Amino acid sequence: MVRRIDKKEKLRQKAGVKVSLPVESARPAEAAGGSGTTWKILAVIAVVLAFLYGPSLFQKNAVFQPPSKFFLVREVAQFTGDDIQGSPFFANDIVAVGPHEFALTDNLGAQVLLCDFKGKLIRKWGKNGSGAKEFREPSGIATDGKGRLFVLDTINGALKFFDLDGTSRGSINLSQYGAFSTPRRLGWGGNNILVTNAADARLYRLSLKGQLLAPWGEKGAGKGGLWGASKALVDSKGRYYMGESNAKDSRVRVYDPTGTVVQEIKTGVSADSLGLDSLGRLFVVSYGDNAKVFDQGGNWLGCLADEARPTAPLNQIAGIDILPDGLILTCGGNVITLYQLIDEKGKRP
Repeated sequence: MVRRIDKKEKLRQKAGVKVSLPVESARPAEAAGGSGTTWKILAVIAVVLAFLYGPSLFQKNAVFQPPSKFFLVREVAQFTGDDIQGSPFFANDIVAVGPHEFALTDNLGAQVLLCDFKGKLIRKWGKNGSGAKEFREPSGIATDGKGRLFVLDTINGALKFFDLDGTSRGSINLSQYGAFSTPRRLGWGGNNILVTNAADARLYRLSLKGQLLAPWGEKGAGKGGLWGASKALVDSKGRYYMGESNAKDSRVRVYDPTGTVVQEIKTGVSADSLGLDSLGRLFVVSYGDNAKVFDQGGNWLGCLADEARPTAPLNQIAGIDILPDGLILTCGGNVITLYQLIDEKGKRP
């Protein structure tokens, strides 16, 4: 029996949709007790879907997923503990201390290392203990940009000060301010030191003389505070950022200079550490989860990825610092990697 090819079938064929038309002597809708109009409506719907979504809509087991977004950087250097000092370390945090040098904390060796951007060890100091130049799990590290380093001696519950040559310049016992739960992240606030406390999920600001400024944030996560408070930093506008390291409801809370919450950015990953570039973009890194980048409005720009592996998000970063020229310092475990920010055309911005 001859089939008639009408305009609708031509449309279906053009869209790449394989839908069989009924022959004149066998009308499925009517044979089932339905209406021929119903069959025509279904056919029109099929044509519309074909034009909107393409032939893959009708393929077996077709899965539709939103395209992944990636924020690309270029690797410029990478070295390990073996390269730097001839033995492994566990780098917990990193900070630039000049245009060509950085300092990092080593949990494994209970020490601070100072290196240049080529991975050459300049000096190191520290050993396991509780003395002035001793540590028990040194974690967060920051600088005032004037040659002074601040190091969190986590298990000893102390904040220790050093010159870049390793000279001890005093310390602050954090237990005097209440129950600090193994603090592991800190930042420099321009004229005060920022220490986050996972015990009460608040941001503490300390003067260089140890004076405690009023902590920000509601005490306890159940009252609006954050679980597992982590890295804190301040931007060029005087806004303070505090990350949350609990992946269940991870976010970054932003305070104005008066301590008022002005923004909350839901990150979707544990905010173990934070970085800000010169354009105010927020980098949220998580050791074991994807690193993410957000604009000033809190909009997700993409997962951080090396341009050489553009669809493989970076996910082993414990600490990060970003220089004004776009150089990104990262550390995690036994690896230190330097990246350069690039624009959409693959050039340094």
